[in-house]
Amino acid sequence: MPRPVVSSEDQSFFSLPLDAREGFLLSRIDGVLSEDALRELTGLGRAFVANSLDKFWSLGLIDFDAPSGAPQATPLAPPPASAPTIAQGDDTHGDDLTPEQRLWCESTSIQLEACTHYELLRVPVDADKKTVKRAYYELASRCHPDRFFRKNLGSYKLRLEVIFSRITLAHDTLSNRAQREAYDRYLVDTERARAIEQALSGADSFEIGEAPTEPRFVAGGASTASLLARRLLGKRRISEAPPMLADRASPLPEHAMDALKRRYHQRTEGARRAQASKYEKHGDEATARGDWVAAANAFRIAISLLPDDPEVLLKQQAGQRAADAVLGETYERQAEYEEKSGNFREAARNWCRVARIKTNDANAHDRAAHALVRSDGDLHQAKELGARAVALDPNSAAYRITLANVYLAAGLPLNARRELLTAKQFAPQDATVSAMLRRIAQLT
Repeated sequence: MPRPVVSSEDQSFFSLPLDAREGFLLSRIDGVLSEDALRELTGLGRAFVANSLDKFWSLGLIDFDAPSGAPQATPLAPPPASAPTIAQGDDTHGDDLTPEQRLWCESTSIQLEACTHYELLRVPVDADKKTVKRAYYELASRCHPDRFFRKNLGSYKLRLEVIFSRITLAHDTLSNRAQREAYDRYLVDTERARAIEQALSGADSFEIGEAPTEPRFVAGGASTASLLARRLLGKRRISEAPPMLADRASPLPEHAMDALKRRYHQRTEGARRAQASKYEKHGDEATARGDWVAAANAFRIAISLLPDDPEVLLKQQAGQRAADAVLGETYERQAEYEEKSGNFREAARNWCRVARIKTNDANAHDRAAHALVRSDGDLHQAKELGARAVALDPNSAAYRITLANVYLAAGLPLNARRELLTAKQFAPQDATVSAMLRRIAQLT
């Protein structure tokens, strides 16, 4: 987790729009303590500390830097989105590491991208605290910063720090009952979202009977026509043409050819309708039991077989909306967990997913924009999301503050000032707005 760092030391605390508790918290920020360490040191609640840090950041009082030295654990954080990368041209030799240590460091760094806390510590999901602690000490002994004191590690130093931070995080999370339960729920939501995505966009969930392959209608002998007719018309016996006629290869009359085509299309249409009816029934059953994902998938297949059926189309659209709502709620829970954990990169990704599903949810768009700025994400996307939140709720001062922060991050103080002046009309006593306007006045 990035650590808050005071961005300007010449600020007078007494001139800031802060209450006593906020001033006390700000005075303890030293660039070393993480958000959770600050919470433990001050005794202030998690929500208060998180909201206050956001406020300090909005006022330009602090920034968020990556930790230096031996990193500290941050409870409740999910696995990071990606392992650290080493820039081209960096010294990656690590002269004081053995080949085995370098290989372990490289392979473990790669695994950090996708593994869970359980997988990282190599313990089962029902492991007790003693098992977790034993696994932690075994791994920590291989990458603890003290072990490599004054050694030439090259760029492996960063990798070892990240690995040590992650295994410490895994230990602290799995050793705390409340944090472990929250993490387990997060893993369940992650897996559930993945399964829903696969069901809604992947292969069909039910077996589809193969429709008859359309034959090629070509001119041929009477015996060829007879075999074709027998195949299309079922078991009825069709008299063979006399050999003499067959030898002359008389073409099939046009009216007979048309009749065969009609019969074929009737059979394929009947098979298609039967299949569609089967999937529609599956969808109705899934709807009755509240399984919206299965319902949406079944109706999707049914409408692909009968694209012009208005009743099936309405069911498919209703099922898709309900399935999207389930998926959106799952993404939202993931985003909230990641946001509270300070993992703003993943929070931004999931808030953006929620915003794509809930196109008229101003809060989802606002939080997506906020997380993108906090994670140094795509500012153009953040601007679009923030502007959408403001468009959905023009009278919200909070949404305009978020958009102003996006503009400030993008180096557009005049645009930020415009949003803040509008926000001041709706919240004239908001100290954050006034402080941000003073900050912009200094910039311009």
